[in-house]
Amino acid sequence: MASYQFVYDMQGLNKTYPGGKKVFGSYPFFEAAYLGGGLGGIDTAAGVGAAGDEPIRGLQRHRYAGDAALYGNADLRLYISRFRILLPGEWGVFGFGDGGRVYFENDVTVLGDVAVRGSDKWHYGYGGGLWFAWLDRANTLSIAYARSELRNAFYFKAGFAF
Repeated sequence: MASYQFVYDMQGLNKTYPGGKKVFGSYPFFEAAYLGGGLGGIDTAAGVGAAGDEPIRGLQRHRYAGDAALYGNADLRLYISRFRILLPGEWGVFGFGDGGRVYFENDVTVLGDVAVRGSDKWHYGYGGGLWFAWLDRANTLSIAYARSELRNAFYFKAGFAF
């Protein structure tokens, strides 16, 4: 199994996060390269529970699987103001867009005499929310609304995804 992740930071406001995963040989289903589920936190659309670490927010957890996955996330975080509720803090808004796809080595369907290659569809999620940080931005709570091709979800999270 191989994976790569890179975070590019532009003055603390814009974040991009491209990544991918490739699984070689025979592997158990839980080691597959997945898309869907969001970048951690609690996903209210799936009931109470973790949203998972898959990178496309708004999709169902483990929605797409294959031997390889490519994805990219982009966040725009804007500071609004300071506040004081028991402890000093600050708050702001953020918007995001996620995109990715999975690849499967044996993804070929035979229709009559014609072999048709599998899907080459890219999957997207987007949304926005509010963030609140106490004392330091490392202590952040956020609430977000995400929309994808078949589903909408609310996420509650401690800390930013990246």
